Amino acid sequence: KVYEELETRMVSHVNGFKSFHERASMLEYIVDHMSVAVCVFDMDSKYIYANDRYASMYGIAMENIIGHNVEEVCGEVVWSRVKENHMKVINGESLVEDYDLNDSALHSKFNVQYYPYYNGGVKQVGYFMIASIMESENVAGQ
Repeated sequence: KVYEELETRMVSHVNGFKSFHERASMLEYIVDHMSVAVCVFDMDSKYIYANDRYASMYGIAMENIIGHNVEEVCGEVVWSRVKENHMKVINGESLVEDYDLNDSALHSKFNVQYYPYYNGGVKQVGYFMIASIMESENVAGQ
């Protein structure tokens, strides 16, 4: 019952927004404050959006992420491990994968979820990724 009431309030609040810009702004604010890394890619694996958590994981400024491809941002070692799954999601597959990147610049283990996204539910125009740190040598060593 509590969840139903909360859902009703959220739907009512969201429906009160007058423009697409207001809705997009609210969604971006929420995603930027999530504890997981979220990024959106075009069909060429170039970043079109990344939240603050993703940028902070790499210690990279947003302008060095948006418009660049995964290999440019993450490096060759990481790209060689994730490339196959990026290709699968480009082909419309949703998947979840755990990565051990302790020997890369990230020094962490990640759980990553990949999902295609569609323009109007018809044509795939890109994909998005949600990543959470499962274990970090940097954190454990502090």
